[in-house]
Amino acid sequence: MSRRPGSELASRPLHFIWIADSSGSMEQDGKIQALNTAIRIGRSVVMLNFDTGLFPHHVNEQKIYDFSAPVAAVTEHPSSSGVWGLKNLSPRKWVVSAPGGDVKDVETGRSVTLAVGTRIQFGETVGEIKL
Repeated sequence: MSRRPGSELASRPLHFIWIADSSGSMEQDGKIQALNTAIRIGRSVVMLNFDTGLFPHHVNEQKIYDFSAPVAAVTEHPSSSGVWGLKNLSPRKWVVSAPGGDVKDVETGRSVTLAVGTRIQFGETVGEIKL
């Protein structure tokens, strides 16, 4: 019989506790939407939560594990509760294509609303907002 790390634990039962909120509170102010939004950047998918930051390694495959400074952060609209966006913290402008076809520049310090189908050009890499 081979001795593997954790083999004593592997024979123990594993218990799960499920907690479900059926109050409906997550449907208010776009809370559930904020939990289900992601961005596909190249081959990666990043979940976009209220405290998510994107770093150089997310938008540039050449910068592996680069956490030097955030290039984007999920932020709530200052005057519209429940409206979330991605704020450009990078030194470069982004080019954003909205689902309807409108194209605009997002300068440093500005945000783009997290809408499904929105495409963001982060320099040489493109990201797309998904559910």
